Amino acid sequence: MNVARAAQVLSKTVASSLRVVSLWHEGAGIPNCSDTADMVGQMVTIWDSVNGYVNGKKADPNKPYRCPLTSESPHLGYYPVAKQWMYSIQFKDKFNKTHRPPCQDGWISLLDTIPIVWRELEALGFESLNLRYQPGQSGEFLRKCTTGVW
Repeated sequence: MNVARAAQVLSKTVASSLRVVSLWHEGAGIPNCSDTADMVGQMVTIWDSVNGYVNGKKADPNKPYRCPLTSESPHLGYYPVAKQWMYSIQFKDKFNKTHRPPCQDGWISLLDTIPIVWRELEALGFESLNLRYQPGQSGEFLRKCTTGVW
C-alpha cells in the first residue's frame, strides 16, 4: 500500500468517523465497525510513535507520541502496550478462518527494537532519538539500523 494512501486511511479522522457510523441509525450501528474504529485509532497511535518527526514545530497535544523519543517522552511506557495489542490482532476471512496480518511480526520486532536502540544511544549521551530523520523517510533510520542496509 502506498504510504500516502495509508496515512489517509489510517487517520484519527477516519477512526472518529467510524465510531460515529457505528452508532448510526438509532443505535443499530454496523457490525464490527467500532472494532475497526479501535483498530484504526490504535494503528494511528503506533504510527505516530515510530514517526516522530516534528521539524521544530510545537508538538500537537492530541498526538503525544508524534515527537522525538526522549527519557521523558511517553514512548517507552507505550511500546509494551502497543506490542501486546499487536500480538492480539487477528482477522477472519469469509470462511471464518482466523489469520494474523502479514505485517504483525515486523511491527512487533520494531516495537521491541526501538527501546533497545534508545537505551544504547542514551548511554552514549544522546538526549533524543528522532525516528524519522528526514521528512518523507518514516522509520527509515530504524530499518537501516536493524537490517544493516544503508
